[in-house]
Amino acid sequence: MTDSLNNTLSFDFSELTAFRKRLEKLPYDKVSAFIRLEVTRLVRQSLATAKEATPVDTGILRNGWRGLPAQMTGRGEAVGKVFNATEYAPYVEYGHRKRGGSGWVDAQPMLGRAEFELMYGGKHLPAKEQIRHDLDVFLSVF
Repeated sequence: MTDSLNNTLSFDFSELTAFRKRLEKLPYDKVSAFIRLEVTRLVRQSLATAKEATPVDTGILRNGWRGLPAQMTGRGEAVGKVFNATEYAPYVEYGHRKRGGSGWVDAQPMLGRAEFELMYGGKHLPAKEQIRHDLDVFLSVF
């Protein structure tokens, strides 16, 4: 029996390799500052999406959203955080059983929507062209 899903893929990584070599020549502190700025921008934009997706009854849940700016890890990664510490936020995000067990309240993804828009694009995210422009401006300084 032969595999009918046998495809051959090829990629040209020459531009990526050249870009990496160019980045390696730049001072680490400058590159990490740029990356922190970009990730912090994504945190702010994800925060805006999550707030917009939050249902409002009293406003407590919507006002509970917080974002922490990006920090560099020891492995050279920039990590930012979006969270809601309101006690009932997970129940709204993921859904829950009704009191007395008589049914289910559907999930209303807030952070899930922000994550989806971060991965696939949304109105709060910069266009790829904007990120490329920011990077070009950054690289032109060096």
